[in-house]
Amino acid sequence: MTNFEYASHINEAAGLDLSLDCEEIDLQDKLYGLFQCFMPDGTGVDAVFAPLQNGTELQARIMPIYAATAQQTREAFDQGVAPGYFCPPQDPKFNDEALKSLALVYVRNLKIFADFLGKSELLKMLEQIKSARVQEGFDLAHSKDELADAVYEAITEWMIDTPKLDAKLWVRRGVLFDQLRLPTRRTCSTQTTRKGRRRTF
Repeated sequence: MTNFEYASHINEAAGLDLSLDCEEIDLQDKLYGLFQCFMPDGTGVDAVFAPLQNGTELQARIMPIYAATAQQTREAFDQGVAPGYFCPPQDPKFNDEALKSLALVYVRNLKIFADFLGKSELLKMLEQIKSARVQEGFDLAHSKDELADAVYEAITEWMIDTPKLDAKLWVRRGVLFDQLRLPTRRTCSTQTTRKGRRRTF
């Protein structure tokens, strides 16, 4: 199955009615937000994974996201709104210490990614992070964060510089992306060694 054949399969499965008359590298843009098409409970998403070699395992990773967000999604639908993201309720059992630990694991993985890309400046910024703290909410629209910008730039460059990403890889990446971008009411900011400097994500 070629990339275009797979994209056509997804187009039909999701009922997207997309125009696939484009360059192969542009197919990934056509599939942005794909998994939101199967809200609220993921019905029909199995068709996206069926052609993939490890499709069953990948589908198993995203189904809990549908389950966790189904109620909020239905409420949004009732109000005539289509959610742009998967927005689960805040889990009261997920305490501050667990959130801090998750934040530091995220930083550790970013270090691996920065080292893989040879991004020495980004790696240096990440190495400054020694701890994390929890805060109630954060205004991303009016914030300026050098680290967040550097991470975004590194990921974007990697995506652009990777030639002809396989369409099946885009779906795998989409699963991971939707898992990583789940917003919560609380945010976690990491503390650097320099007093007063905070990294928030």
